[in-house]
Amino acid sequence: MSSSTTKPISDSLFDGVIFDCDSTLSTIEGIDELAALVNVKTTVEKLTNQTMNGQIPLEAVYTKRLALIRPNREHLAQVAQQYLHTITLGAKDTIYTLQQQGIKVAIVSGGGDGTSDIAALGAADVVIGYGGIVCRKQVKQPATFFYEQRDLRGLLKLILSS
Repeated sequence: MSSSTTKPISDSLFDGVIFDCDSTLSTIEGIDELAALVNVKTTVEKLTNQTMNGQIPLEAVYTKRLALIRPNREHLAQVAQQYLHTITLGAKDTIYTLQQQGIKVAIVSGGGDGTSDIAALGAADVVIGYGGIVCRKQVKQPATFFYEQRDLRGLLKLILSS
C-alpha cells in the first residue's frame, strides 16, 4: 500500500502481526553491523546483493557470511546494543498498541536478505511490505500493500481501522 492510501486493509481485526527486525523495527541490518566490526562489510554486502539478484541461493549466503564474520559473544553484544539505539520511530508505540488490542506480535529476521516481508507470502493473509528505511523493488511489487513512511505508527491506522 502506498503511504498516501488511507483505506484500511481489513474491516476485521488481525489476530497477529509479524515484523521483520532489520530495517523495519530497527534502522540497521544486523549482519552488516557484525561484518563492519571485523572489516568485511563490503564483501558481506556483495554476497547479500547477489542473493537479492538471484545469483546465489540464500542458504549458501548464510554460510559464507558467517564464515567471513565469525562473530563472537562480544560482537553479538555490540550489535544488540546497536539495535536498542536504532529502534525505528514509532516501533515501541505500534507494538504496544497492537498488544493492547489483543493482537499477537512476533519478530522475525531474514538474516539480512532484505526480503523477509515477501517470504511471508502464502503463509499470511496479508503482507505489508515496508519501505520506510530501505525501499526494495523486490518487496514492493509482490506485497499485498506497501507502506513507505518511516514512522511505524501509521501502520496502526491501516491495521486497526474498521
